[in-house]
Amino acid sequence: MEDREIVELYLSRDENAVKKTSEKYGAYCLKIARNILSAAEDAEECVSEAYYKAWISIPPERPESLGAWLGAIVRNTALDMFRKSRRQKRFQGAEEILDELSDCVPSPENVERELDVKELTEKINSWLEKTDRRDRRIFVQRYFLGDPVKLISEKTGEPPEKISKRLSRLRQKLRKELEKEGYTV
Repeated sequence: MEDREIVELYLSRDENAVKKTSEKYGAYCLKIARNILSAAEDAEECVSEAYYKAWISIPPERPESLGAWLGAIVRNTALDMFRKSRRQKRFQGAEEILDELSDCVPSPENVERELDVKELTEKINSWLEKTDRRDRRIFVQRYFLGDPVKLISEKTGEPPEKISKRLSRLRQKLRKELEKEGYTV
């Protein structure tokens, strides 16, 4: 079923919308959640919560790419769960990813004071559009999907050390770009 057809199910409040979403994007959403959360049951709870958020968000939202939109919801929900549980010292899956990005992306407190979070997202997306396709794919696999460096290495056929160095260079480039735009880390 096409994304627009699934969105129409949501718009008409048809309960099959969640079922069709799960059939088409369930594995994708679970993969994102599992890469951030260490416990399988937490990942499943995260995906269920994302489906609920989709249900209450459409309407008024009308995503053009349901998969990307849903992936962002799952990712943000998983990160929220991670942060909440981190205080309880239960998860370790996303800590490494967040630590890697902390040296090039401003903290949420600074972003809210300086510019809107949405604007920061647009700046990062704009920067990503200018990067080499292979670098963009690796960056998204690591920092959006949460794939471990080892898995990215297996997918690309490049040694993990080379992937790590490439990610480090990409973070440095992103930091410089954001600093040029007035963001401080």
